[in-house]
Amino acid sequence: MKQDRNETYDWLRIIATLFVLIGHSSYLSINTKYGGVNYVLPENINHIYYSLPFLAVRKISGLVYGFH
Repeated sequence: MKQDRNETYDWLRIIATLFVLIGHSSYLSINTKYGGVNYVLPENINHIYYSLPFLAVRKISGLVYGFH
């Protein structure tokens, strides 16, 4: 007997994957009590990092980490 697939879980998995992608791709400096990473922003992409779309991604990332 074959059961129908519940597509709600598929969509939740897609959304969660996008949150993980956004959360891990927007910060150049991550500091914890155990250490951290601090990447230097190259001069030639400085204007991209401070652009409106990337600013929106960083804001969404902050929201993601709010319930992380």
